[in-house]
Amino acid sequence: MIQALAPLVALLAVALTFGIGAPAASAQAPAGPSPSGETVYKTNCAACHEATSPRVPSRDALRQMPAARIMRALDGGAMMSIALTMSRDERLAVASYLGTPNALSGPPPAAFCSDRTVRLDARPRTSWNGWSPGTGNARFQTSEAAGLRADQVGQLKLKWAFGFDGDVSAFSQPTVLDAHVFVGSAAGVVHAMRADRGCLEWTFQANGPVRAAILAVPANGKHVLLFGDMTGWFYALQAETGALLWKVHVEEHDSTRLTAAALQDGYDWAYREFYRWPSIARGSLAHGTLKHQAKHFFYAAGWKKFEPLWDCVIRAKQLAAMTPVLEAVLSKVTHSLGTSGTPGTEDFSSSPPPNHAENVLEGFSRSVGQCR
Repeated sequence: MIQALAPLVALLAVALTFGIGAPAASAQAPAGPSPSGETVYKTNCAACHEATSPRVPSRDALRQMPAARIMRALDGGAMMSIALTMSRDERLAVASYLGTPNALSGPPPAAFCSDRTVRLDARPRTSWNGWSPGTGNARFQTSEAAGLRADQVGQLKLKWAFGFDGDVSAFSQPTVLDAHVFVGSAAGVVHAMRADRGCLEWTFQANGPVRAAILAVPANGKHVLLFGDMTGWFYALQAETGALLWKVHVEEHDSTRLTAAALQDGYDWAYREFYRWPSIARGSLAHGTLKHQAKHFFYAAGWKKFEPLWDCVIRAKQLAAMTPVLEAVLSKVTHSLGTSGTPGTEDFSSSPPPNHAENVLEGFSRSVGQCR
C-alpha cells in the first residue's frame, strides 16, 4: 500500500511546487446562490408537515430535532423518496432551516462491546475484503474459505441482527476480516463490529451515505480502511481505532458512486499521463524562465527515472532526510543557467549552507540504509 501511495505523494508535491493544474482565479466558475431552506421547505415539505396527520411529524416537532437527523432521513431514511428530486445543497438548506445544531447522540452504550480492541493479522484467515474476496472481482466464495458445504446452508440459524438507526434501507457491502466486520450505512455511519456477537467496536460519521464496499489495506503494521460516500468525499480510517487519517473531496456530483477501486484506476491513469515524456516537456515549458523550466524537467524526469529509489525512501519515512540530496542536484543543474529569475521567485542556485554536504551524505546514507 505504501509503495502504491509513493508516486501519489510525489505527484502532489510536483503539482504544488510548480502550480501544475491550478486554474487561474478568473477561470473558476462563480458559485451560484445558496438555496433558501424556507423556500425548499414550502416547495417540498410543507404540504405534509403542515397537516395534522398523526403519522407525520409537525413543523414544531422537526424544529426540536438535530439537523443531522433530518439529513439522515433525507439521505437514506423515511424521506429518501421525497428528497430524490432535491440537490444536496437543498437538503442541507432545509435541514439547517428546520433542525437544531445539536449533535446526534450516537448508539447507546449497550450496543458496544465490553472489549473494543480491534486486532487484524497481516494475512487474515477469513477475508471478504471489499466488493470481492479476490482480485478477479467475482462474487464467489469457495467452500474452503466459507467453512461450510452447500448442503449445510439449510442448517444455518440466525445468531444476531443489527439495525441501522433511522435508516429504511441497508445497501453497503460488509467487509469481513477474521472476527471483525466493517460496514457503512445510509446515514453515513461506518461501523466496526464483532463478527461473532454483532456488538460495536467503534463508529465513524462520514459526510454522506456510505454505499461503497470498504477496502482494508495493510500499512505500517496496521490496516487502513478506504471508502467513498455519496457526496463525493473519499476517506482513509485507521481500522484498529476508527480514527480519521485523511479525507478529500474528489467529486461534487449529487449522484456520486465512488469506490476505492475506481479511485485507484483514475489515479493510475493520471499518473501514467503525468509522467509521459511529452507531458513532462509541456509542463516544463509552461514556466517563464529557463532556470525554472530546467528545474521542473529534471525534477519530474528524475522521479520517472529513479522511481524505485524514491518508493524506498518514502517507505522508510526518510523523504525529509533526502531533501538535501534533491536540492543539491537541482542547484547544480540550475546554477549554470544563471541566477536571474522572475520577480518574487526563490533563487534555487544560491550558495548552500556550510554543512550542506554533510546533510546530503547523512540523508542519503540514512535512506539507503533503511531501504535495504
